[in-house]
Amino acid sequence: SEKLLEFIDKNNKQTIKFLIEKAKIALSEKKTDEVIPLCDKIIEMDPDNYVAWVIRGHAYYLKNNLFDSEESYVKGIKCKPQNEKYDIIMLTRLGIIYIRRQTWEDAKTVFLRLLKENVSYAFSWRYLALALTRLGENVAAEEAFNETVILNIENPYSWAYMTMYCISVGRLKQAYECLNEVLSMKFMDIELISDIAQLFYQNNDPITAADLYKRIINIDPKYIDAYIKLADIYYMKFDIDKKREAINILKSSIEYATDEKEKNSIRDFISKYQDQMECGNDNILDHSEMNITGESR
Repeated sequence: SEKLLEFIDKNNKQTIKFLIEKAKIALSEKKTDEVIPLCDKIIEMDPDNYVAWVIRGHAYYLKNNLFDSEESYVKGIKCKPQNEKYDIIMLTRLGIIYIRRQTWEDAKTVFLRLLKENVSYAFSWRYLALALTRLGENVAAEEAFNETVILNIENPYSWAYMTMYCISVGRLKQAYECLNEVLSMKFMDIELISDIAQLFYQNNDPITAADLYKRIINIDPKYIDAYIKLADIYYMKFDIDKKREAINILKSSIEYATDEKEKNSIRDFISKYQDQMECGNDNILDHSEMNITGESR
């Protein structure tokens, strides 16, 4: 395509059509720093150029610039010609941006739009279900989760989100069944496993939560948050032997800390646990002293 573009007459190399093709080629090669100026030039010539806004959004998305990516996608949607189809990749990425920002209503709108394009998109049902769960629309969320599993029964993410849903609505037996499906697929997403562990802990199941944090450590020994949360569970919920093990867990995590601040935070927890054990007062430090990242407040 690049070679063919070279044969175009010089007078035609500043046309919108030429610049769009050039931007598409640069995007396919992930040359995002070339794509954005080309799109800006097109938009300067034609502010309502749908394709240019979409390509610009893709370039910023690949650069992990979610703000400018979202802005480009939204402007693209606003100026989309009626006879033009929605760019599926654009809608998917825009929906993921909203999921990452936890703007659930916007995410719901985008994934419903995607499902109008194709009702068989399992990932759209999955993210729609997650957004509906966060919005408290549990009946609709369950229907969406069921569609997800039906369409892609072998996808561990479907079962992982279903696990979280079942916990959130109090169906613990079903949650365990879904979790077994997740674990049987050798699921490796430690952030999502950590979210599931936290939900089990909040629903008075420290044993399952502890097992999940141990699994995270096996997957990624450098994931400090898992050590801190596992130690907290052992210290707050189990006997004296587990309390001692909690201290050893924290000690073993220090070598993986990324900086001195993180190391000192871990040492602070070790000191508190040790002081409480020496005083025979195991309940001074409660779980509220940790925030979700495991850092001391």
